[in-house]
Amino acid sequence: FASAGHVALRFAAQHPRLLGKLAVLNGSPKFRRSDDWPYGFDDIGIAHFTDAARDNGIAGLTDAVLDPGLVFADIGPDRAAELGSWFRDMSYNAGVATLLGFFDNISLDDDRHLLPAITVPTLVMSSTIGQEVPASVSLYLRRTIPHARLAELPGADHFAFATRPDLVNSLLLSFIDDRPYSADDQ
Repeated sequence: FASAGHVALRFAAQHPRLLGKLAVLNGSPKFRRSDDWPYGFDDIGIAHFTDAARDNGIAGLTDAVLDPGLVFADIGPDRAAELGSWFRDMSYNAGVATLLGFFDNISLDDDRHLLPAITVPTLVMSSTIGQEVPASVSLYLRRTIPHARLAELPGADHFAFATRPDLVNSLLLSFIDDRPYSADDQ
């Protein structure tokens, strides 16, 4: 998922014999925009998070990451508050240095050149309304990874594993069992 998906993509490219399959949800080989990559965060977007962390520590960074205008748009307010509380606890336990690790390190990576080396069957799952990793990134992964298939999660936000667990788990089960997904799986 997301930055862990980025790490999994790199691992799969560098150690293909250690994997049988790979599944990624809203992962990206590159999280920052550039002249040849129109997706992801620009410098202002990154600064929104890093400034919040530097100004207000873990509370500021957590508030920025869990901004209701950005996340949980696919569920009702009560469920969003519940999930937000769980993620807030995880964020506080992880600490500001851990979370800044993404913005100060992983977000600088550009692993696009590694993708053709991923030789295992790969399931790329993409939220269609998530802003953090646009759906176009998943299409790019599908086109670039040799044995990839793409599953779009219609109406799902970035945290689809938490907001749409039945759908995500059904897709994973179908992929693991190597059978086509059907609507009856939900």
